[in-house]
Amino acid sequence: MAVCLIALALVIVAERSHTADEPFERDIASHAVIAHEMLAGRSLYSDLWDSKPPAVWITYGAAELIFGYGPQQVFWLAVAAAMLTMAGVFSAVRKVTGPAAAVLAAAIWAVVCGDLRLWANQPNIEVFMNVALVWAFGLLLRARNDVLDWPRVVTIGVLSFLASLFKPVAAAIVVAWAIAHVLLAPTGRAGRKTAIAQMAIVAAVAASGWALVFGYFAGTGRGRLFFDTIVRYGASYTTSRGGNVLTNTLTAFGPRGLFNVALSGVWPVAVLFVAAAAVGLAKGPRRPWGLVLAFAIGAQIAVGLPGRWSAHYFQLLLPVFAVAAGLAYGAVLESGEGGIGIGLRFASVAVLIVLAGMQLNNYGLSAEDWSVKKYGRQFVVARHLGERLAALLRPDEEVYVWGINPEIYFWSRKRPPVGAIWAWDTFSGPLASTLARQTVEDLERRPPRVVVANLKQLHPPPGHPVVDWFERRYILVPGGSPDDLFAVWALPDPGLRSRLSGVTREPGGFGGLPNGARLP
Repeated sequence: MAVCLIALALVIVAERSHTADEPFERDIASHAVIAHEMLAGRSLYSDLWDSKPPAVWITYGAAELIFGYGPQQVFWLAVAAAMLTMAGVFSAVRKVTGPAAAVLAAAIWAVVCGDLRLWANQPNIEVFMNVALVWAFGLLLRARNDVLDWPRVVTIGVLSFLASLFKPVAAAIVVAWAIAHVLLAPTGRAGRKTAIAQMAIVAAVAASGWALVFGYFAGTGRGRLFFDTIVRYGASYTTSRGGNVLTNTLTAFGPRGLFNVALSGVWPVAVLFVAAAAVGLAKGPRRPWGLVLAFAIGAQIAVGLPGRWSAHYFQLLLPVFAVAAGLAYGAVLESGEGGIGIGLRFASVAVLIVLAGMQLNNYGLSAEDWSVKKYGRQFVVARHLGERLAALLRPDEEVYVWGINPEIYFWSRKRPPVGAIWAWDTFSGPLASTLARQTVEDLERRPPRVVVANLKQLHPPPGHPVVDWFERRYILVPGGSPDDLFAVWALPDPGLRSRLSGVTREPGGFGGLPNGARLP
């Protein structure tokens, strides 16, 4: 087992190494940039604003302290998260069935955890949620029903809280577990009461964690900001495309959620999951299969709740599929189901082989081609521009990026002069007017030499205060093209404008968004 797990860990390193030079998409860059600014002394939600809870920036900040600020930080985060999740998958299956099944589950995870269509090769928030959730799930599978089992249950609560501190939608998964755990408790009053008490402890631990977080921000004068960010903005994000919690949940179990193109690279293991869960629930043992099904239902709800259908949301299903594949290989066969068990064992191995073949096809592409295939050329262009700005500007010449492109800060090594680094948030959402005003105040206090504006993907309302501010003070740098994704403005300094002339020019122009892609 040790040799197998080491080999699978090396597979993960090889996968991530192949795409280590891929330009980072906007979320990854945003996490790194904000964490870097926090380490420089800026306060979250007041000096820096983003709509997410704090766990992701703490994680990126810790990685920067260890590996430094740059691509190596992102690479090792991706590797570490994938390995920890693989270990969690292995542990969960190993405690239910045999070692061979656990190794197969870990192998399924190692093969699919970098899937191109799910954008899974880079460390977006879901990869960190999966670490906490899969280890909590493994503990839940082994929870006793005759006693409260305090250490195990409290640990499940802590891990559930940590998952929700990356994204609150993790609560949907934990609630699904809780319901299944109670319903699948041994018959009799004592078993059911124990199960309810255990889930009450999990809820109390998670709620206490959130109370401490709210208390911390309140104690540092940022309580209202934190509430507005997590609660008000979070609620508006869920409903901003015309849906709500109920309709988004229902949509998650319709064609758009269940047959999303993002899942096309992992469909064999999804089919195996459905078949194995049906057999497991019918033939037993029912508790592990009931909990796996609850995990899948909760993950699907978590995918659908934002109403956005970004490909990386579906990564929450990958640990479920891997665990189910392992249980299909081992648990049903060990229950003595004869031909059914042998068929599932064969199917599990076949799925691993098919998945490996499907995934290998993607590794014939270069790292840059991965980015183009996922997002079009937008992040390739942003990296190119950021690196050119780093070469052309002096260290004391600051840049403001008006757009949804914090990756330009990352590649140019320029620090954002404003707190709201996503221009989108200055004209969309319940905090837009406040963030727009604060952005203008930040720019007045710390006027940059250069403004990079993305007016091709963003369309602010006429007279937007931030756009008005820089268009009245800066001059458009010559040498651009109507096809360019970005336009560059500079202060009326002939030398500066001469240095930057043509900086946005990209061979072939801006390639646009890939078919079917949508902005956040």
